[in-house]
Amino acid sequence: MHDVRSFRLSWPPTVNHRMSVNRRSGRMYTTGQYREWMASNLKELGNQEDTIKRPVMVDIGLEAPTRRRYDIDNRIKPILDLLTKARVIDDDSLVDRIECHRMEPCKPGRALVRVFEI
Repeated sequence: MHDVRSFRLSWPPTVNHRMSVNRRSGRMYTTGQYREWMASNLKELGNQEDTIKRPVMVDIGLEAPTRRRYDIDNRIKPILDLLTKARVIDDDSLVDRIECHRMEPCKPGRALVRVFEI
């Protein structure tokens, strides 16, 4: 296993704030908060030219903006979606292993992500 890519992302929205339902039509849609976070981080990452098409392990360090309690698992899916959309990995089904851990809080909060090819 070797380190393929490292990224510093802004504090990800929770999976609970990723999607919402239109009350009239009942259709699901991505929230503005999620779309803004995705667009901002896509701009930072740029379009990766060497997309990984093999199994990977993703290591995520979360530096929350405050000491408030939060579930780390709710921050993983948006990060995996971003890695796929930015063409870091071909598809999030390639993620065979995920390690996610809390780090010391720092304002405004961020996620430190490393992708290892297995």
